[in-house]
Amino acid sequence: MSKLYRVISKEYVTKILSEQKIAIDYVDINSIQNLVDFVEFANPTIQYKADDFLFSLSKENEGLFGKNKWLELSKVEQFGWYYAKIHKSEIQLYESTNPKKFNSLTDLNNALKIDSFDKYRDFYRPINATNVLNGAFGLAYTVFKDDYDNIFRKIKVQKDKWIIDKSILDKSDYPILTHLFLFYNAETKGLNKTLLKGDKLEGVRILSYYLETALNYFLRNDYTMDNFLSKMQGEFSKFPKLMVFSDDFKLLNNLYVKKGLQVETKNKLTNATKEFIDLAKTESDNLNELLTQNDLNKTAVFLLGMLNLGDRIDEQFSFDNFIPAIVDLTMRHIVDIKVSEHHPCS
Repeated sequence: MSKLYRVISKEYVTKILSEQKIAIDYVDINSIQNLVDFVEFANPTIQYKADDFLFSLSKENEGLFGKNKWLELSKVEQFGWYYAKIHKSEIQLYESTNPKKFNSLTDLNNALKIDSFDKYRDFYRPINATNVLNGAFGLAYTVFKDDYDNIFRKIKVQKDKWIIDKSILDKSDYPILTHLFLFYNAETKGLNKTLLKGDKLEGVRILSYYLETALNYFLRNDYTMDNFLSKMQGEFSKFPKLMVFSDDFKLLNNLYVKKGLQVETKNKLTNATKEFIDLAKTESDNLNELLTQNDLNKTAVFLLGMLNLGDRIDEQFSFDNFIPAIVDLTMRHIVDIKVSEHHPCS
């Protein structure tokens, strides 16, 4: 199985590209992991910065690297910077300033891949995810402050771990918890086996998947009602158990959006989506009007915050430092969520 390596400093990156050789001393030994673990966020304590220079090695060349303490750059499987936008600018600079060296790499190894690594991760977190989530959490927290504060009182933080006692959670707490878990910079599928396990919480697991899908949409697309519903329909249609939701998204698009006809359903997820579509028509400068409305759906407001982004919403509501701090805490520092059936202090 291939291994992924990170170079310690920009100084070493410059030497690697100039000499086209990698010394083992250039590598952050503590961050070495196999590619499958990298893709699945299996080691969330290993955090990557946008400008980290990475390379992957086959098992054969991994042994050669360890034995000789150095390796020719052309013998790696892939190299590049972590974040796609930075990779693009850096590799263009290298290619334009050192065309012969750049071309020699692919001449020596036709299978060599020169590309960024962020796109391979199952739970994709590019840099602008922070802005999207700041917007989502910021708006939802502003509108439903008391409900969110009630949840925070039920979470105990110990260093890099959250401890949550299921016995003191109310049913109404779970939607907000799915909002918070969206920040958790690891494979959130693992939460389905801990806090969100059990038949009674199947709807919450579906909501968690819905929010992940929506986040990925806003990271990659310019929003339109038609396009958003089409994307959601396509993603949910991949799973037989979720086809009923896919059908609802299609119905909502064809009747409510395109023809202006009313769609009545008891499906909470469909109703939340319908409310979001209505709220999304609100001009960004008028979001403070939400504070005067009653009975808003938390998930609809959360999606509206995603759409409007943190820096736009902050201009209206002047977020206190708590909002970006909780996003940063859960995205970067919380590496484990422990679930207990009894209060840890009892």
